[in-house]
Amino acid sequence: MRLGRIHRFGPLAVALVALFVFSPSLVGGFVFDDLPLIRDNPWAHELRFVRGYFGTALWDAHARGEVVLGLGYYRPLVFLTYVLNWVWGGGRPWVFHATNVLAHALTVLLATRVLLRWVPDARVALGCSLLFAIHPTRGESVLWISGRTDVFALLFQLACLELSRAGGSARGLHRAAAWGAASLAALAAFLCKESSAGLPLFFLVDSWCDAPPARRGESRAPLVAATVASAIYLGLRWAWMPVFLSTPSFSLPGGFVSIWAETRRVIFPWPGTFFPDPLEFVNGAPHWPAARVVGGALVGVGYVALSVRAYRRDRAAAAALVAAALLVLPLLQFVATGVPNTAADRFLYEPLFFLVAALGRALEARPPWARTRSAVLAFAGVLLASAGAVLVRTVDFQSDVAIWRAELRANPENPLALRELGRDAAHSGDLAAAERLLARAVSPGSMRFGQLATPWFALGVHVHRLELYARQTADGDVVRLEAALGELRRLWAGDPPESPPPAPDLPRRAPIGPKTLATFRRDRSRVELLSSAGVLAARLGRDEIAREMLSAVPTDSARLVPNALRVALAWAEVGDAARARAFASSAGLGGEAAPLLDSASRLSASTSERERVATATTLANLGAYLRALRVLRPVLEAGASVETARLYVQLLVFSRLDREARAVASRFTGEDAGAIVQALRAALPAPLRGLRPVREPSPWWPPAAAR
Repeated sequence: MRLGRIHRFGPLAVALVALFVFSPSLVGGFVFDDLPLIRDNPWAHELRFVRGYFGTALWDAHARGEVVLGLGYYRPLVFLTYVLNWVWGGGRPWVFHATNVLAHALTVLLATRVLLRWVPDARVALGCSLLFAIHPTRGESVLWISGRTDVFALLFQLACLELSRAGGSARGLHRAAAWGAASLAALAAFLCKESSAGLPLFFLVDSWCDAPPARRGESRAPLVAATVASAIYLGLRWAWMPVFLSTPSFSLPGGFVSIWAETRRVIFPWPGTFFPDPLEFVNGAPHWPAARVVGGALVGVGYVALSVRAYRRDRAAAAALVAAALLVLPLLQFVATGVPNTAADRFLYEPLFFLVAALGRALEARPPWARTRSAVLAFAGVLLASAGAVLVRTVDFQSDVAIWRAELRANPENPLALRELGRDAAHSGDLAAAERLLARAVSPGSMRFGQLATPWFALGVHVHRLELYARQTADGDVVRLEAALGELRRLWAGDPPESPPPAPDLPRRAPIGPKTLATFRRDRSRVELLSSAGVLAARLGRDEIAREMLSAVPTDSARLVPNALRVALAWAEVGDAARARAFASSAGLGGEAAPLLDSASRLSASTSERERVATATTLANLGAYLRALRVLRPVLEAGASVETARLYVQLLVFSRLDREARAVASRFTGEDAGAIVQALRAALPAPLRGLRPVREPSPWWPPAAAR
């Protein structure tokens, strides 16, 4: 009776445990790939693009429809779930996280049903199901919105298996309906992730687990059908959208290191990280630590021996072990995969199901040690530790900053974590910290992780650093600002850096080939280069260059621009208030931009002193101190009033031209020039206080365009 209750209520009970353990993730946010895939992707916000989801790869699904990365990850059904979540929840992250948790709970429910059939001892099957449900490696697939691909893929494969079995025991219309639903579940699995090509493995293990030999014959038809469907799927994908891989190169040590890394994540999945054991490169070649190579080789040999022994005793257990190995095999580094790390928790979501099935079959005989109270308590401790690890990892997924801080704790030289935290520091206004983090991101210690710190990555960080360099430079330091603008323009043109550099402290460009530069110019990442160059050109009064660069930023990519407010203000500074408002609207800028753009709309050609003072004041409110100075300069040369001279002196101090400010104050105001400049310096806005004064005479007048 008790066993009957386990079969009846066990799946639901285990699903509820999974629901309980992962429910705290509902307070999480968008992190890592969630930002470009969902939050900042207009295609993920409206159903009107639905046809496009099924005609392009996952990472190329955005509003402009151009192929960017070309990875070939064809997962349209998963992308559709993103859109539905966004439409239903108005972009609130908890809706996405609730979908992940519910999908995992449903997967656990089906997995428990299958394990209760595959593992003869119901209690052992239930324990294996609990281990599968809350193992810490589940975190990456459930806590991370973008990780749901594995969850949905396994969910639909298990549904296909269960529906096909229901069809096998039904008759008439019920049988046709069950098999039709199983076919749809298989199609859904193929539209979720490429690993669903392993669907026949579920039917293979299921056929061997059927105790009566007569039933094994009945399960061959679904197995054959699943094999044919997978073959058709693989053929279509190979012909139409093959998964991108780096140039194939066989590496036996790389494969063994990957085996060691994956085994370690199964046995001891700590710390929680996206990048366990990232690949290291020495002189451009992967470095494979000898101890890990030997360890992986021993694990591989032991796994093969275990599978052979299982085949002699229990072919179902052997089939489960082989299935787990086949699902992991394409992701091992025997052939270069392009994956930047030797293991990842999300890669284990499906294989762990087969591993716990094999474990359950192995414990079928319940050896004496497994029946002791100590063994039961030890297993309960493992489950509690797993639940605790999931809860700790849940905290990391609260925000994008939290996840990258966790990555930096796991690996202090992780270049991606350093870059993202540098961006956040820049956004928060801590420019010095941002520069330190970005410099560390391209340091030799970080660049040794060659598939994380790619040339593409180094180029993007270089653009970030040039933007920070400009933001940490006063308006009056025209030489340094022109040097930064020149480097940005050379990047856009695909030219090598200027030698010697026009400014000694200008961030140096890492060696970047012309192919990387050309690809960067076509990618969505180009918007940061263009926007940074346009903003800087507008700041320097290079209006033609500013319009050229800003016009090349696609309007539908405005949300991808990290400095969107400054881009809108740059349009205002060059006198195009309509483009400024349009860009602000496309970027989703709220009330912070409205007053500034309202004042910018009043900019006009000025002739009289009064008009020029009004224009200069408006430009100063926009932060365009150098442009404001150039507007007032003719008035000063013609003989300005004391009030105008004081405004001019204030603008000189704001541009950190302190020496010239003292000279003008002494000449026009008749007051203590040093005291005036000192008072103005004490009243500098917070962003300007850390900028160093320009010590050498600055060629800010006449404007470069007029020279």
